[in-house]
Amino acid sequence: MLVSVLFAACETKEGGDSYGGWSVSFAVENAAGDNLLDSGFEGNILGQEIFAEYEGEIFPLHEAVETRALPPAEWYGLRYGAWGGNPVRMQFGEFSASKNYRDERFTIDWGDGTTTEVKFDLFVRGGRVRRTLWIDGELVSEDSLVATIVK
Repeated sequence: MLVSVLFAACETKEGGDSYGGWSVSFAVENAAGDNLLDSGFEGNILGQEIFAEYEGEIFPLHEAVETRALPPAEWYGLRYGAWGGNPVRMQFGEFSASKNYRDERFTIDWGDGTTTEVKFDLFVRGGRVRRTLWIDGELVSEDSLVATIVK
């Protein structure tokens, strides 16, 4: 299974924070490049009981509804959907951009007996967003919006 990860920014519902809220977004594919979140793909994983565990809480995967307007930043847990014309993706968050995140971790349970641990640092320093991402203990992205792993 191939998993692409990126941090996406949105506006905060409180307003006034120029960095907005942040989500970790995943494109989930198999080795052949098939989108495993696409309900039209026969081998999709949507029937599995997928969830994220973060700070002792469980967040089951649920479908999001695409809107034309940017939704205000708020906690959505783990969701999937197509945003901005992109293929169907999975997102976890949103994390407040007004807080620094260091050594944050969550685990995705894929519902098939396997898990993926996501660790990240996300903070603003010197007017720049800094982000570092580890997947299952391996550094996969440093100050980049996209990282890919093979599971």
